[in-house]
Amino acid sequence: MNAIARAPLTTLTDLPEPIPAPWNRLSGWGRISVFLPKREWVLDCAGLSDWEKDHYEGGPALTMLVRYFDADCGPYDELLCMMGRFRTGRGVYPKIHRIWVSTKESISGGRFNWANKKELGQFSFAESAQGVSALVESEKGSVALSYSKHLLSFKFPVTTALSTKNMRLIANETLPEQNRPEPFCYSEPEAKGWCQLTKLRSFHAKSSMLPDLSTPGLFEPSQSRLFD
Repeated sequence: MNAIARAPLTTLTDLPEPIPAPWNRLSGWGRISVFLPKREWVLDCAGLSDWEKDHYEGGPALTMLVRYFDADCGPYDELLCMMGRFRTGRGVYPKIHRIWVSTKESISGGRFNWANKKELGQFSFAESAQGVSALVESEKGSVALSYSKHLLSFKFPVTTALSTKNMRLIANETLPEQNRPEPFCYSEPEAKGWCQLTKLRSFHAKSSMLPDLSTPGLFEPSQSRLFD
């Protein structure tokens, strides 16, 4: 794999000034995997906070591995995980459970604009005609993912414009640097492009970076999507 070396992030004071929203230049490719975890496993093993355990409403979990070749903050890589939907004062919405990116510029912008609690990771990729593998490392551990092509290789267009607001909305807890009185920051990610089926061949999480979504017997079969 070709490692992308990044300087270690020791404190949030190391961050540059955030680039304000909206970010309209995001383009690249990504892999989305959807899981159907058992409620008991999420509450006991997914590393939820006390508030999250009290407000958990179920729903699918997902991971998203993305390479942004262009972005308002410059190119960066990203790995995020959502563990379902949670009850807030405005309704029931998904929230980002963990998110790792490869640049400080992405961290500062994500935290300030959308309360995405981004952390710094080192990303390595190996791409081939058969699929892609990635290794994401940080001081908290590592996550290794491997995807292969699906037998159904046709592409079809996708856009978030066809989804309802409740389907798009993400609720994250407000962060100190936002200087906002509201307890939650609500955002509506927008995306469009082409999608095709792909297969998550393996997932291995070490230490506390992400919940171990490869635990046998705790998940229904997952599906993955490739978009670009």
